[in-house]
Amino acid sequence: MVKPNLSLSHTQNAGMFASMDLKESGILNSKTLYQHWYYRAKSKALLAIIENITPIKILDIGAGSSIFSKILLDMSNATKAICVDISYSKEYTEQYNNKHIEYLKSYGAVDADLVLMMDILEHILDDALFLRDCCSKLRSGTFIVVAVPAFPFLWSDHDIFLEHKRRYTLVQLEQLLISNGLTLIKSTYFFGTIFPLAALIRLGRRFFKPASLPCSDLKNVHPLINKLLTTICSVEIPLIPYNRFFGLTAFCLVKKP
Repeated sequence: MVKPNLSLSHTQNAGMFASMDLKESGILNSKTLYQHWYYRAKSKALLAIIENITPIKILDIGAGSSIFSKILLDMSNATKAICVDISYSKEYTEQYNNKHIEYLKSYGAVDADLVLMMDILEHILDDALFLRDCCSKLRSGTFIVVAVPAFPFLWSDHDIFLEHKRRYTLVQLEQLLISNGLTLIKSTYFFGTIFPLAALIRLGRRFFKPASLPCSDLKNVHPLINKLLTTICSVEIPLIPYNRFFGLTAFCLVKKP
């Protein structure tokens, strides 16, 4: 049973982020969200990173549309997901493919096997304090997957639109997690196959694009382009254990001692 925790330290930090996919919900509807190349590829990367973990209960912090929790419920032995996001209009539960999902605005101590922090830390002003607060509610032995946007030099209107505070290098993310008492198990960059093109586009916009309102880079694309990008990104899944060089996302798998 999750006991809601509305302590000042929790709400002050949690209140500084809004889930990426909820803010972009006007771009992709619920159907195209699950078929979009970005989420399909990132979900495959997530599954590869936790390939040796068999979670039963998932805690998804900043879950947004709960897309990653639902994919893990579909693709693993997990039977329950607790999705936490301050952007939810209400708290409720639902049955998803005969499995249980609980949607909460806040949470207290929880006995989860796997915690997801997918694109959350970059929204937090004091990411170290937020991380310590979240981990204090977890039992020893809990696995945590953290994903953040990579490389500060790729900062763009996309980050401004999503209200990011920063982007990270893989080393910076590792140091943040280790310095807050977590044991590093695995780390990697992802979206390396499209990194050169994305970097060229973002740097080009910085110098040549006329001033305009910040907007998201996430777009609906033609089905053939969507399939092509899904395939291109999927090619690097076997390289996940080795990619410490470049990518648009930095992933870390850690464990609470």
